[in-house]
Amino acid sequence: MNELTKIDVNDVRAKYLSNPSFVFRRGIPNLFELSMAIAEGAFYLGCSKVEIEVFKDWQIVKGNHDWICENPVKSEIFFFDHLVPFPELDINSAHWEFYLSVYCVCILTAKDEIITVIKENEYIALEINQALESVPIGWRAVAFKL
Repeated sequence: MNELTKIDVNDVRAKYLSNPSFVFRRGIPNLFELSMAIAEGAFYLGCSKVEIEVFKDWQIVKGNHDWICENPVKSEIFFFDHLVPFPELDINSAHWEFYLSVYCVCILTAKDEIITVIKENEYIALEINQALESVPIGWRAVAFKL
């Protein structure tokens, strides 16, 4: 009988961090590809409207449906902490929220006036709160910076 090997997610993060060409077309982490991938995933998971906003050196992806918490069993942090397959997008694809946690220094998410810090540098996180407070009720937003 084959035995499953448990893989430490931190080892996976380290592998991606040292090999950005696994994720990025030009091999360099960039906000444009991250934003486009998060937006595309939001569309596939039910958003009919997605907006990408630049705020200083932050990217904010907003969608009119909560694509992150559509599965009530998973917390909003789950997709950032785990490499989750995304077969709806492509057979070899994964949810890009995980890659945000690998490459970004700060990640926040907002829904219905509640802001959740996923990964933070406390000083940096303060500057984005005002932009996230304007997210419409019922929408989900993810803000991140490299």
